[in-house]
Amino acid sequence: MAIFRPLLDGTTNWPAVTDALAETGYKGFLTFDYFHPYAHYREALVYQTSDSLDRILGRKS
Repeated sequence: MAIFRPLLDGTTNWPAVTDALAETGYKGFLTFDYFHPYAHYREALVYQTSDSLDRILGRKS
């Protein structure tokens, strides 16, 4: 059973993940899969995910 977890909920140490990617020299793509958590205004997930990835990748603080 899949459990929905928001990207920035604290269960993943994103600074450690991005540091590890940098250490390996990885410059490729990142993808993200989600089970849709919203019953209404489903497009809100696009904005939430975009904002979260910007923060994880250091494009926004």
